[in-house]
Amino acid sequence: MDNMDPTTSLPERILEYPEARAEATPIVAEDLLHFRAHRVELRHAPSWRLAAPKRNADKVILAVAWLGPNWVEESLDAVLPKLSVEDLSELVAARTSMHAWMSEPLDRRLAYC
Repeated sequence: MDNMDPTTSLPERILEYPEARAEATPIVAEDLLHFRAHRVELRHAPSWRLAAPKRNADKVILAVAWLGPNWVEESLDAVLPKLSVEDLSELVAARTSMHAWMSEPLDRRLAYC
């Protein structure tokens, strides 16, 4: 019977997203770490990406960012009525770190809540 090594099935790069530096900082040799056979590349996430980690507000922000400026109005109209008061308050707190194309339509909709 063959002895299977589980490390051979892991990806070559694992990405981590610390908020230590500005997002425009290029990756340099010091940002690459090696753990045994695994190479870990550190990348810097934009501040809006870390605004509400592991919360429903984070899922809304990611979905709107993925859909882009052309779909922000429709996506917010679809999702905001389904959020709890707690989720809405987290979204309000996170809007200061969002791009204007995300936060302005959100502000307009939350003014009526």
